[in-house]
Amino acid sequence: MNLLMDSSRLAVHVTDLDTFYDEATEVFKWGSLENSTVMDIGCGLGLSTTKLLKLFPGIKKIVAIDKDIDAVLEARELFPDDKIEFHYGNAELGDGLRQYKNKINAIFSTHCLCYIENQKAAFQNIYDLLEEGGRAALLFFNKSLKKNFFKKLSTDLDIPMFLDIKEEYPEFSGKSITPRQYEDILRKIGFRIERCEEVVQCREYASVEQYKERIMSTIHFPADEKSSVWKSLKNNILDLYMTYYSEISDRNLPCFKDVYLQVFISKPPKCDVYKLDFGNRLSLDEQNGKDETPNQNNFEEEQSSSEDENMRNSFLDYYKWVGCLW
Repeated sequence: MNLLMDSSRLAVHVTDLDTFYDEATEVFKWGSLENSTVMDIGCGLGLSTTKLLKLFPGIKKIVAIDKDIDAVLEARELFPDDKIEFHYGNAELGDGLRQYKNKINAIFSTHCLCYIENQKAAFQNIYDLLEEGGRAALLFFNKSLKKNFFKKLSTDLDIPMFLDIKEEYPEFSGKSITPRQYEDILRKIGFRIERCEEVVQCREYASVEQYKERIMSTIHFPADEKSSVWKSLKNNILDLYMTYYSEISDRNLPCFKDVYLQVFISKPPKCDVYKLDFGNRLSLDEQNGKDETPNQNNFEEEQSSSEDENMRNSFLDYYKWVGCLW
């Protein structure tokens, strides 16, 4: 039976950054951010920064930071603007950010936090950067059935092959922390949660054959890859993916669904009772990532345990036939 998993049943669909910025404007009633000092965390080459300035032309200054100094230098050349300052800054370690502490009115970050190993430390630094009453809008990748499937292949089942997914998915994603767990982390730091929700981006394919070709292009075996045995194994993997992990879009097209977290938070004034209740700064151990967030389930919860066991048994049976290869 082909289980076409729909992980977006309770989620909003997002298509581009404009949708995210529209949501942020609706939640915070930002208007034009007149005379505000704004920070863009993970600015890269500056595309998101310039988009911010176009959407909110009343901004006084944008401090755009990235931990890749080469990207920062290139952004300065690509987008010279009196209202934009491109600087080196590390949101996880806090390097290059001390001079902005308690001085930022609003923070935006898109597709950055999923590349940070210790997100709690980054959230704490965001809190420290914001002035009282300051707000932050964050969008970052969280999970994907496709990434979970290939992670299972390369780790749990120890298949000797190269998987071409590093360019497709961030390195530190895949913990599949739920929005509720993120809310708990953020409240402990001291944030007020305005909204925290999953949004889904569908990458559709016009036909099932194109969809299968994209899956197959991800898998690369060692030498002698074109042998009949390796081809059979590759087809077996494809069959398992289509059985347990394939997805369809709302338009009934085969797709890969990437689940993002969309987070809108604010830093309450000291007199706010809400902050007095939850404003407990993270300990050093927590900032260093030594504590474990409870119930950090991988994305297997999208399938039942019996389906997962069936998939594992199918692999193991197949291994008996090709086991002489490794």
